[in-house]
Amino acid sequence: MCLLFLSSLGSFVATLLFSVHPVHTEAVAGVVGRAELLSAIFFLSALLCYVRNRHASHAEDLWRTVVTLILTTAGTLCKEQCYTVLAVCCLLEVLKLRVSTVFWKF
Repeated sequence: MCLLFLSSLGSFVATLLFSVHPVHTEAVAGVVGRAELLSAIFFLSALLCYVRNRHASHAEDLWRTVVTLILTTAGTLCKEQCYTVLAVCCLLEVLKLRVSTVFWKF
C-alpha cells in the first residue's frame, strides 16, 4: 500500500516505523495483563471458598472443597502461580488462624 504513495525507501522506513512504534505494545500488554487478573480473581475466590468451608457444616464440606479445587484449576490454567493458593490453605490449617467470617462475607 505504501508503494502506491511513496518511493521504495520511504515505504521501507514507514514499515519499520509502523512495526516498532510503542503504540502497538498496548494491544499486546492488555492480553498479558488479563491472565494475571484472571489468576488473581480465581486465587481469591478459591481462598474465600476455602475459608468459608472451614466454618461450614459437614454437608457443605465436600461441595466447597470441590469448588475450591475447580477454582484453583481454573486459575492455574490462566497462570501457574495460582497453585500457591493450596499452600496458603495448608498454611491456614497448620497455623490454625482464626479468620473472621464477617470479613469474608460478600
